[in-house]
Amino acid sequence: MNAPKRQTSHVLIGLVSCGILGLCSAIHGEQADNEQLDNRLLGQWHQERAILALVPEEKPAVQYIQAYGTLRLHKDGTAELRLAHNLSFRELKLRWRTHITEKGNRLEFFDENGVYLVARYEFRDDRLWIGYSLEPNRVGKEPPASFDCFREPSMMIIILERFRRKDSWAPR
Repeated sequence: MNAPKRQTSHVLIGLVSCGILGLCSAIHGEQADNEQLDNRLLGQWHQERAILALVPEEKPAVQYIQAYGTLRLHKDGTAELRLAHNLSFRELKLRWRTHITEKGNRLEFFDENGVYLVARYEFRDDRLWIGYSLEPNRVGKEPPASFDCFREPSMMIIILERFRRKDSWAPR
C-alpha cells in the first residue's frame, strides 16, 4: 500500500517541477552558451526620462552618466545602445543577459573585454526602469539594491518606453 503513495508523490513532484520549468522557459529564452534572456525586454526602447542621484563626497564614474537615445535588445543576445555624452553621440554593440532573483531582476551588458554595466531593472506600467550604480567599484559588478535614490549613494535611473515608429528621430 505504501508503494502507490510514494509513486503518486513522485509524480506530483515531477509535474510541479515540469510546470515551474515551463513557466521559467516562457519568461527566459536560453541560448547555447547558457545565457538567460528575459523575453519581455526584446525590442527597441527609447529614453523617456533619467534620474541622477549623486553624493557630493564621492567621485562617480562619469563615463556612465549619459543619455540613452535608443536601446535595442535582440533575441540572439546582442544589444545596440545609442548614447549621448558631452554633446557627442556614439553607438555601442554589446551582448546582454538577465538574472531574475528574489532580490530583483539584473541586466548585464558585456563584450569580449568583460562586463560593461550591471543594472537592476523592472517594469512599471508600460515603462522599463533600469538603474545602475555610479560608484566606480560597483558599476560593472553589482546593481543597486533598490530604485530608492535616498538609500543608494550614487546611481542613475533610466526610464524607457517602447519605441513607436512615429517617435523615430533617426533614419532606418
